[in-house]
This record gives sequence, C-alpha cells and structure tokens, in this order.
Amino acid sequence: MPLYDFKCPACGVFEQSHPMNTAPRSVPCPTCSELSRKLMPGVGLSRLNTPQGRLLESTQASAHEPQVVRGKPTATPRPNITFNPKHRLLPRP
Repeated sequence: MPLYDFKCPACGVFEQSHPMNTAPRSVPCPTCSELSRKLMPGVGLSRLNTPQGRLLESTQASAHEPQVVRGKPTATPRPNITFNPKHRLLPRP
C-alpha cells in the first residue's frame, strides 16, 4: 500500500498508508486528533545516478551538513611543462 502525506495544522506533516486511490482527503492527526488535509504528491522523476541528481543531493546535504574548512589549501599551481617535441615549434607569448 502506498504512503500518503497529510499535514496537521498543529503538529506538521505525517504519513499514513491507505489502499491505492482510496486515501481520504482528510484524516485525524494521530498525535492531537485534529483534522489533517492530504498533501499533493510531488512529481517523482527518477534522478538516480544522473549528474543533476548527484548535484541536488550534494546541495541538499551541504545545506544541513556544510564542510568545515580548517586552513588554507596547500596545493601549489604546477608549471606548464611539456615534453612533447612538437610543442617547441609553437610560438611563445
């Protein structure tokens, strides 16, 4: 059975399981028994293992668990050294 989201004005969002297409528009809240309305489901597009999905997941994770920087980066820029003999024929700036 699918889970449906309901929102209680006092307690917030909770889930309940109902048979498919038979979920009522409102149910009593399990905590305070106040009438709670059913929320419209969001579009469930599959973003598993896509660049956009990974970006959204990392963005959501960093909003709640930001990475802490403890110091300056230690990497130094590497000089552009090439060992290809053809590159010697290129014009120099």
